[in-house]
Amino acid sequence: MKRLKLLLFLLLAGSINLLFAQGWYVYDGSAIPNDLNGWITSSEAPGPNFVETVVDDPEVFGNKYLQYLSADVTSKKYYRHKFTGTSTAITVVARMKGVLIDTLSGEYAFQIETANGVVRSVLDIVTDGNLLKEEKGDAADTVLQADLSQWQVYRITLDGDSVNVYLNEGINPVMAGYGSAVSDNHLRFGDAGSARVAGCVDWCVIDTTGAYAPGTGTAIPDSLTTPAWYVYDGTAIPNDLNGWITSSDAPGTNFVESVVDDVELSGNQYLKYLSVDVESKKYYRHKFTGTSTAITVVARMKGIPIDTLSGEYAFQIETANGVVRSVLDIVTDENMLKEEKGNAADVVLEADLSEWQIYRITLDGNLVNVYLNEIENPVMTGLGSAVSDNHLRFGDAGSARVAGCVDWCVIDTTGAYAPGTGAVIPESLSLAFGPSDYVFVSSIELSALTTAIEINETTQVSETITPWDANDKTVSWSTSDANIATVDATGLVTGVAAGTATITATANDGSGVTGTIDITVRTLVTGIQLDALVTTIDMNATTQVSETVTPWEATDKTVTWSTSDANIATVSSSGLVTGVSGGTATITATANDGSGISGTIDITVEPTAIHTESASVPVKVYPNPFASRVNFTITLIRDENVSIAISDVSGKIISVSTHQLKFGENTISITSDDMYPGLYFYTIKGQEILNTGRLLKIE
Repeated sequence: MKRLKLLLFLLLAGSINLLFAQGWYVYDGSAIPNDLNGWITSSEAPGPNFVETVVDDPEVFGNKYLQYLSADVTSKKYYRHKFTGTSTAITVVARMKGVLIDTLSGEYAFQIETANGVVRSVLDIVTDGNLLKEEKGDAADTVLQADLSQWQVYRITLDGDSVNVYLNEGINPVMAGYGSAVSDNHLRFGDAGSARVAGCVDWCVIDTTGAYAPGTGTAIPDSLTTPAWYVYDGTAIPNDLNGWITSSDAPGTNFVESVVDDVELSGNQYLKYLSVDVESKKYYRHKFTGTSTAITVVARMKGIPIDTLSGEYAFQIETANGVVRSVLDIVTDENMLKEEKGNAADVVLEADLSEWQIYRITLDGNLVNVYLNEIENPVMTGLGSAVSDNHLRFGDAGSARVAGCVDWCVIDTTGAYAPGTGAVIPESLSLAFGPSDYVFVSSIELSALTTAIEINETTQVSETITPWDANDKTVSWSTSDANIATVDATGLVTGVAAGTATITATANDGSGVTGTIDITVRTLVTGIQLDALVTTIDMNATTQVSETVTPWEATDKTVTWSTSDANIATVSSSGLVTGVSGGTATITATANDGSGISGTIDITVEPTAIHTESASVPVKVYPNPFASRVNFTITLIRDENVSIAISDVSGKIISVSTHQLKFGENTISITSDDMYPGLYFYTIKGQEILNTGRLLKIE
């Protein structure tokens, strides 16, 4: 079922390895070019020292490529494909690398010749100088900042007599010029004129519909692009013929290895191995080239518990980046990860390691991270132990026995990539893990009895898990700042110091799902003292009341203002008091932190007389406005009978009362039970009209 590379060339009796695909004419390196599969080889005998073969790619499992070598100039050969049509604009793209043979003198090169019926471009790739030379054309020699003994992608475009050469699909050409005259259309590689040739061809494609720079024209078939991963797909036992080195120790009579048909995934196969005793052990090791110290290994594996045999059972993955190595023991019967070479603590997982799991191991310098089932948070982190080479190894398990299954394993030497980053794992590889009926947590919602507590006070946080039928609904609790609030294994939070801490519950099933809630630890107000600029004001005058809150470190020092009688004095949200009518009102500031603490101050409002048409004697009327009773204070210069008449706005008399007053100050109170709220007029009359004015009755 799994292939790293989809071969576009269906081999019929070994003769067909060229076909037209997606606008391209394709050679895929899986067979030697000859006149039976669309190629013409040189008429010159290649000589006894020309070697050509199809090679199994040791770096990319399942891939093949053509390798050819001439040890002397007379032992040379070219491969030529002639194509039809009259187009003078063509594109050739090839993945090739040179072969260095230092023991032989002279220049080593491999060559691509492209012709469009107008001109030809003969491009020499000189491996030991990383040099491009246009043998037939006018372009200057170019020394590249690339190792031409490694795989490179060359794109050559001919548009009339104009030639451009691009490297590794970069948008700018590394060479540009004009070709030399020619009369036919063809592609040729090999030969190299007076030099010897030594090269490898993974694939080569031709498009005769136009001269296309990188990123334009028809896309190169996905099956031909260079994979980011080195892939072992479990369809063959690893050995020295497919890029692996097995241990030199004899595996013993009790070591069993086989490729198994997968009963769960139709068409899939995987490697199964088992050592019944420590002496019957074996490892599979792949050494990879390069100097990168940041690498990624991803593998789909499962352990095999054998309860009838005593002792620890484990399978093992060893990863090395030339700086450190991480030897990860997967102990199946304990669901445990142990880093044998490194400093990470043992980790017991909630996952069943006898079921398929996906392990991702990243090495970045000496830092090692292990991820399970592509969850973004690592299940293990630590530092590796020193090593001097780059390799991947599984099997062995040191002093323990091994029993495991490997569906596939991939290596990326371009970086240390956490799940969701870096190259995507090839679609042909199964990403299934764990038992098929295992239900993971999808969300966690947290709630608390209260989210605001005092120092040394507690609150219980509880979790709601979705879905309800998740296999493992347990969580682990943590706090963002234990100096503010701590949390125990049951979710009980205790206040430590003023501030806010985030409490997190993390699912224990390896899903990486979390839920959070903020808990505020506060210092409550213990006292409020009020002060005012003045405590006695006239009607319509104001005074500012200010508060002093203790302690100074109280978390919430805001207050809410109120008045005992808004008919006498009102107070704003900032503590500004306004006199309304004569009397005394108590102004209160109450703490907003729930402590119940408040402070008070009394404000007295002096009544103000209203004088209008006549003021023959001093009269004070208060309160005015009034609700149920109004007072008249009249100062006379003699004893006198005085009447007080009250009328409405239409002039209708509402009430009249007569009073025998004495010399000096007299106060008369009149109730307003029969008066509706509104504007009224009063007249105070003795031997003459003494005073008149307005009254305002309120609710």
